[in-house]
Amino acid sequence: MRLFLAVDPDEAARAGLAALQAGLVRAAADSASALRWVAPAVAHITLHFLGEVATARVDGLVGALGPSASVAPFEIALGAPEVSPPSGPPRVLWMPVARGRAELAALHRELGERVRAAGLSVEARPFTPHLTVARVRDRRGARPLAARVGDVHAPPIRWRIDRATLFESDLSGRTPQYRARHVIGLGSH
Repeated sequence: MRLFLAVDPDEAARAGLAALQAGLVRAAADSASALRWVAPAVAHITLHFLGEVATARVDGLVGALGPSASVAPFEIALGAPEVSPPSGPPRVLWMPVARGRAELAALHRELGERVRAAGLSVEARPFTPHLTVARVRDRRGARPLAARVGDVHAPPIRWRIDRATLFESDLSGRTPQYRARHVIGLGSH
């Protein structure tokens, strides 16, 4: 099964993401169809993408992750939307974490150690906490997007992180479906 560890927005933050996305669609104008938008209902910040994990290993992973983490609950706030890469044809529209980066990095490290203790590997690339808003399907059609994103004024999107979740992803349908497999509470370890 395909697994990842993430933190996800609360309902108020999801409503803010929906409003922001509507503004971005308007700003993108004819470039909007070049994007595959992430539905606010499934938006999240990935801590670790684990990829395909054999069903027989999931119980061991859940045991290694445990019921709680030592990082205390904290507030997170997203920055203004950005296009990446900043020059050349865009590949992704995302929002960086502006507040709560240190706490999120600490949670990333702690859970990464637990994943390794379960005998699984974690990605070696540096952790860049962000929330993906859209992925680019047609890089040429999305070129004007970078200039337009800066014109969209986003309401502050923030929420309290009090848990991390091990999700199973099902990509077989038109839109991704995520099912919580295990929840790790914060601050109770």
